[in-house]
Amino acid sequence: MNKTELTKRIEGMGEYEPFVDEPISKRAVLNAVSELTEPSKVIIPKFVAEWVEFCKEYEKGLSECLSNHPSYEMPDDVVEWFETNEYEVHSKEELVSRAWLEGYELEVMKWNL
Repeated sequence: MNKTELTKRIEGMGEYEPFVDEPISKRAVLNAVSELTEPSKVIIPKFVAEWVEFCKEYEKGLSECLSNHPSYEMPDDVVEWFETNEYEVHSKEELVSRAWLEGYELEVMKWNL
């Protein structure tokens, strides 16, 4: 459930709802919800996004999506992206994991003309 869905659900409640032993106002709850922050989506290259979507479509698990095992058919450009800097592998695994779970935005390619 995201912030918008939660807000709609609370708005559908009565003006005061029992909370433990004391009534709590809908307005107080809505004010608390308005202070929530939602995580921003990660930014990944288009070819990585295509790999994530391929894995989901063909019911591969997240572990398969992150693995360079030959039987998982990871595309060469994705392998290269993971291996570009060996010290970044774990952060790239985290990016792909978050993209898998929370959604993503595509990286904007900059052209030097």
